[in-house]
Amino acid sequence: MSLLFQFPSLIQAGIESGKLVQVISSTGVPLSMVRDAATGQFAGNAIAIASNGFSLNPVTAPFQLITGGIQAYQTHQVAKGLNLLQSSVGVLQMTTSIIGVLGATTAVLGAVNLYQTLKLKKAVENLELKVENGFFNIEQTLAAQGKELSR
Repeated sequence: MSLLFQFPSLIQAGIESGKLVQVISSTGVPLSMVRDAATGQFAGNAIAIASNGFSLNPVTAPFQLITGGIQAYQTHQVAKGLNLLQSSVGVLQMTTSIIGVLGATTAVLGAVNLYQTLKLKKAVENLELKVENGFFNIEQTLAAQGKELSR
């Protein structure tokens, strides 16, 4: 029962053409890596172990199962995070638009208030009334218009 490494098709073609050679340990055991025959640089790794034509990877199979589950969990968490982020952005956009409307409303109310204050000031000046402590004398106002206040 001989064990051979299974390499990706591009690496396998390089091995068959002689451009790539399989790495052999100092004890003569073939390893799951290949080197460039000319430069000696590593060119790739095996993807599985082939035993009598049956391909399996007993070294990485348990890890692939675990990492597949972890990857599914991470994908789920990322999707959940994206949904939360999208709803947060929606709330932020709505809040920003409300703040804009309230800011515009405040500016309009401020302008109306200023206009009414100036209008009242002009009316008081036209009546030639004296305002003391925020009040003006009604008797004086009526007398200025030629009317009397009856008691």
